[in-house]
Amino acid sequence: MITRDDEKQEIDPFNEFVINTHKALLKERIILLNGDVKENIIERMVIPLFKMNSRDEKKKVTILINSYGGSSEDSQAVIDTMLSMKTPITTKVLGKAMSAAFDIFMAGDNRVVFQNSLLMMHCGSNHYGMRKLSDVQIEAKLNEELFRRWAKYYAKRTKISEQEWYDMIASGKDIYFFPEEALAKGLAHSIHKHSK
Repeated sequence: MITRDDEKQEIDPFNEFVINTHKALLKERIILLNGDVKENIIERMVIPLFKMNSRDEKKKVTILINSYGGSSEDSQAVIDTMLSMKTPITTKVLGKAMSAAFDIFMAGDNRVVFQNSLLMMHCGSNHYGMRKLSDVQIEAKLNEELFRRWAKYYAKRTKISEQEWYDMIASGKDIYFFPEEALAKGLAHSIHKHSK
């Protein structure tokens, strides 16, 4: 027979390390986006950003990104927060910033990629399935408006025109940028060079 004492859960040292790392980084005004963009982004990024802005709006915040992305709706909460702050924000890509994480990267005031960083943007995905035509038409109009909004957002922050961005988004393709192209087209402001 199993008793309550035998059911005690062991502490996962890796999870404890992740929590401690997150807390230590926040003290240094560094936010880590490592993994999926989803609803808990409010607790992971938005609330810490508000707190840092209220404590000292002139002191820089750094966001380290390594993410395939996730929910564009949830990423918008982070982007709106970043763009409404007076605090200068540096976004740095460690590995990858794709999809919704790419959008968050683009909200940085100073955008840095490393020599092997990979950026990717796309229109996202919808699964219409077996639905009424009128529903599909409503979603198509919604997507067109979203594409225009994203194209305008990207164009304001890069050297690429709004129409070019719209065409890339509307193509439905995954569009990749290596560091050199990201720098040339204004997606990134600098490439962090290797010292060795």
